[in-house]
Amino acid sequence: MFVEDTSGSPAIHETECTTCGEGPEPSVPDDVAVRHLWCAEHPARTGHTGFLALRVGLLRAVPVDEVRRPGAGGRLHGSAQPSAAPRPKR
Repeated sequence: MFVEDTSGSPAIHETECTTCGEGPEPSVPDDVAVRHLWCAEHPARTGHTGFLALRVGLLRAVPVDEVRRPGAGGRLHGSAQPSAAPRPKR
């Protein structure tokens, strides 16, 4: 089971040219302005105008028995436990 990372790790930001694969230096990865400036300057140097911009959030793998679904009476999220719904009357 995967859950959202709560360790405080920042999201990963990547930007690259779709023609040559170059991208801004990773020295300031969370600075959107630096990435946008690089994308504005790159076409002047190369004539390349397509860019790929990604923001990747992190997930953590945890044992299924540690993941509880909120409001489900302690049932495991995604588990195959039987439903508490009543059977239809005949």
